[in-house]
Amino acid sequence: MKRSGYSTWTPEEDALLGKLTDEEISRRLGYSLRRIRRRRRRLGVFNPNPHHRHWTKEEIALLGTATDREVAALVNRSVGNVRLKRIELKIPFCNPRYECWSEEQLKLLGQIPDEEAARQNRALTHQCSRGASQTTHQGSTAVTVQL
Repeated sequence: MKRSGYSTWTPEEDALLGKLTDEEISRRLGYSLRRIRRRRRRLGVFNPNPHHRHWTKEEIALLGTATDREVAALVNRSVGNVRLKRIELKIPFCNPRYECWSEEQLKLLGQIPDEEAARQNRALTHQCSRGASQTTHQGSTAVTVQL
């Protein structure tokens, strides 16, 4: 059944979540996969996808220790999947091509000329590592300077 415009989920439609694959529900109801996945996650319903692989402790331990691309190759997952998991767990990214500024360094921005802030911060800047104090992009300020 093809739907147009906005409509709310019925209890019968909600009952399909977790019993059929998202793709099958999409075909049956005419809803986009994105809408179905969003609803399933909002209700906390398990993903019935037989190809879905849970993250192991060993895989999670690798997040933030190398670039997302490198970790993805090591754990046989997509770069997007690795990035989303890392952000979900609030693990800072690691990329040796970027410098991560501390809160102290960020406070200099707008207070003095940019060139002077860059000169002062160059001595204080640390490379990204799992223990570095930096923020994620969701709702926080993350400033990186490409080397």
